[in-house]
Amino acid sequence: MSFRTHPTGWTLLLLLTCLSALAGTPDTPSERPLRIHTVPIVNQDHFLARLLATQAVAEAIDAPGGAQITAHHGDAVIAAAREGRADLIITHVDFAGSQLLLREGLLGAGQVVFANPVALIGPVADPAGVAKARTIEAAQAAIRNTGSCLRPNALTHLAQFNSASLQCSSSDAGVTGLGAVLAAMRDGQYLWWGLHPFLMAEGALGAQGRAFVLPDPRVLRPLMAWPVSKGDAVRAQQVIEALRTPQTQAAIAAFRRESSPELQVWWPAAALDRLQAMENRGHVIVAVKNNAARAAETHRDPAHEAKRAFEVRLAQALARVLPGDPEALELRVLRKVQRLPAVAGGDVDLGISMFRPADGARRLTGFSRPYHHDGLAMLYRRGEAQPEPASAVLLGLAKDQEDWREDLWTLGLDPAGVSTVQSVEEAASRVANRAADAFIAPRVNLKVWLDYRKEATALQVSPILVPHEFAVALPLDNPRLKQRVDAEIARLEATGTLARWREDLGL
Repeated sequence: MSFRTHPTGWTLLLLLTCLSALAGTPDTPSERPLRIHTVPIVNQDHFLARLLATQAVAEAIDAPGGAQITAHHGDAVIAAAREGRADLIITHVDFAGSQLLLREGLLGAGQVVFANPVALIGPVADPAGVAKARTIEAAQAAIRNTGSCLRPNALTHLAQFNSASLQCSSSDAGVTGLGAVLAAMRDGQYLWWGLHPFLMAEGALGAQGRAFVLPDPRVLRPLMAWPVSKGDAVRAQQVIEALRTPQTQAAIAAFRRESSPELQVWWPAAALDRLQAMENRGHVIVAVKNNAARAAETHRDPAHEAKRAFEVRLAQALARVLPGDPEALELRVLRKVQRLPAVAGGDVDLGISMFRPADGARRLTGFSRPYHHDGLAMLYRRGEAQPEPASAVLLGLAKDQEDWREDLWTLGLDPAGVSTVQSVEEAASRVANRAADAFIAPRVNLKVWLDYRKEATALQVSPILVPHEFAVALPLDNPRLKQRVDAEIARLEATGTLARWREDLGL
């Protein structure tokens, strides 16, 4: 990965209307400017406005008045999308508000368009010499070797950069943002902070500090552009594609602030190289489900432990071919709603948690080739004909209803007509007692539940009704990483290793 600087000059902006809201905006999409709502840093120094003035993007906008940019707080961006006042929004990939809109179906398929960096802020004289460091670890070593210290900046997205072993004082914990920076500069310390808020605070800081952006992909935070379903989503998608053309991506890398032409402040999507990030770090971080030590017959997902064990084996195999050491693996337990955003935002390198590469998930991350197949099946009474889903009285787990909604429609079922239960045990009892015809769930869950029964049961499992395939979640725009992961999964499949693991674990 290269962080080269290129001096450049900018011509007159072609879209002056981008810089302010227009009064009396028409309601018809074809008659109004494209409404873009974004977090403030994206139009700092008129960055986005200049991108919109490039030929590829200007042609894609194709709207009277060009585009209208509104840069404000992330929550206001989300409100604009929800209320139909935006056609396109730009936020950090892992922003919780964007994730909520995505789950609600209010955003179309977004794409990463550029990235902004987290910088190491230090004294102007740079006593530790971090300016020469090529990785986070090298910068930390330089700080340690010169007797300097790294002041923690207690912001959530900076947690991965802080180091307890380099902490200046226990009293530093909990201080965030500009206050932490001012204290660090006063005491000649280093700390991590976003480059853009640092640049915005230059007036308050005076000449006290200097920002160092390391050529390490881990410091880059991807921003995604999303078409808004309630807005002019078609034109928004055209603009997103134009932002990703080679011409515009080159303009992103070349953009400079007039006050600091030597400093690169934005990076193209291709710079988000997670394979390079893993190699720099020396180990792989994989998001997984928790290790729930509960009996299979009482767990809401009876196959939970078997699935997790399978996933951990796969993670270990991938660690062997990524940084080159199966022990160089960190399993990070995250809640279900956190796993894909963590992959997309770069907090973890991969996600292995029985992810289905469905349309909704593909709006956030990429996926490997499948490593496992299963599907929905029914648990019904032994010795009886398999119920017809469209006419049967069916039960489903309440926690699964949202996940299987599209599958239920495929079977001719209205999801609202499937009664919910809280456990497989409850469902099995109701089916056995003829209070329902069948219970619908992933086949492996039903199989494992039956296998763990101590007594004979009068129930059986149907063949798969709707097939599912499962894949490793990967960050978008990482073809080298996908190629490496796909090749290892293909090798494990060809050698029978995946099949052997499934047999060992009862999957």
